[in-house]
Amino acid sequence: MDRRGIRFRKILIDIARYWYILIIFAALGALAGWRLTVSYNKNVDKQIAEAEELRIKTEEEEKALAEDVVQELHYSRKSCEEKMTKEAMGKVLDAYYWYKDKQSRRDYIATSLYMQMDPYDCQCLYLKFRVLHPEPADASVYRSYIHGLVLYVNQLEMEKELADKLKLEISPYTLSEMISISDSGEYDDILQMTVYQSELTEGLTDAIKEAFIGYGEKLAELYPGYHLELMGTSKASIINKELISAQESQRTAITDDQTRIDTAVKKFGNMQKAYYNMLVNGTEKETITVVVQEGSKKKNSAAAEEEELPSKRKVLMMVILGGAAGIVVFIILVFFANMLSGRLMSDLDFSRIYGLKRLGIIIERRKKGMAGFLQKAEYPDAEGPDEFPYLKPVIRRLLEKQEISEAVLVSSKELSDKAGLETVLGELKNEGIDLALMENFPGEKDAVEKLVSGKAVILVEEMHSSRLNKIDRIVYFCRENEIPVLGAVGIVGAK
Repeated sequence: MDRRGIRFRKILIDIARYWYILIIFAALGALAGWRLTVSYNKNVDKQIAEAEELRIKTEEEEKALAEDVVQELHYSRKSCEEKMTKEAMGKVLDAYYWYKDKQSRRDYIATSLYMQMDPYDCQCLYLKFRVLHPEPADASVYRSYIHGLVLYVNQLEMEKELADKLKLEISPYTLSEMISISDSGEYDDILQMTVYQSELTEGLTDAIKEAFIGYGEKLAELYPGYHLELMGTSKASIINKELISAQESQRTAITDDQTRIDTAVKKFGNMQKAYYNMLVNGTEKETITVVVQEGSKKKNSAAAEEEELPSKRKVLMMVILGGAAGIVVFIILVFFANMLSGRLMSDLDFSRIYGLKRLGIIIERRKKGMAGFLQKAEYPDAEGPDEFPYLKPVIRRLLEKQEISEAVLVSSKELSDKAGLETVLGELKNEGIDLALMENFPGEKDAVEKLVSGKAVILVEEMHSSRLNKIDRIVYFCRENEIPVLGAVGIVGAK
């Protein structure tokens, strides 16, 4: 048997012809994809759960190994003061004083109205006062009068009077930060007082004005002819660079204090730490926890690389891939079914396998609809069932070349439908060509003798039905007995 030829068109036609089987394969593939994906995802969930369980167990074991063996040491203030050296005590006191400084700064920031202001949006009230004096003014008396007014504000006298008079629950120093005064050298006889605005100072404007002018009148008893008058008030929003610097300075100082404390405490012995805690907490006794034995494995050690777990698959995607795989499998099966079939699958088999000339294809009954479309696609040049404009001249011309007028049509099986073939035989017989039909060779007793006595043979086989092994027998017999096989005719049955 020679090479077998299958047209790609034939594969497509068979796929379309057996579309319902294609759907079954696609459905089975999709079902297999779904089932395998569900099973795979369950296995992934199981692996993830097992990995998580192992991770928790490992962390617990590492935590147990990492725990240090500790011991509590109890100290009293009296025992520490008796046993510590002066040098050790001095270092503890230094750290404690730094701690006190840090706390004082924090308390100052928390209680100071000035430090709590927004330096980038500082609201100020300006009070301008004029100094009235005799002409010509004595320079030393003038400076003393002005100096007395400035000291009244800057030395907290005015703030104390206001706090006592108005019963303010703040320290005079806190109030003094919100009030400042300057005697501008370039403006003669002018004093400008700045009051930073807050909920407290906004209600003190009149009291401040009255207190300052009143003190000026009091000074006038010492400096006759000198008086104060209010020129006016104004408000402005400024960026207070001095406040920015003060806030930054306090924060930096707090950080520096804490750094010094931490550095000192790290060098302390157990007794020093206990005594330092007593000073800070104001207690008489303290307990220090010390490590007797460090854990064999620290918790902050480099963690082992985690096992990379597979990710779950998308069910819909795998269903689609399974369906596509089912379709591919079906196509492959169709291909091999054509290639490995023991039947006559294509008219190419006549030439590729047996080296016979294809004379034509007879269609016994033309189908309709999709079946008819596929039939026409598979056999585009087939003739029948009533007219044979091509097949008859081909057979007649073939016999004329052989200079014979008769031949035997041999088939390896009994043809299921031969009405079209008989039409061809009848029309050729009317033209003087005698063609004898011999089916199911060698079915009859004298079939071999008839074939041997014949002058030529034309093979007639039914497509998709005749078996190759039987056709082999006929072709081999003819060639062994030098009976010329002129060609082959394919029959497309009515079924």
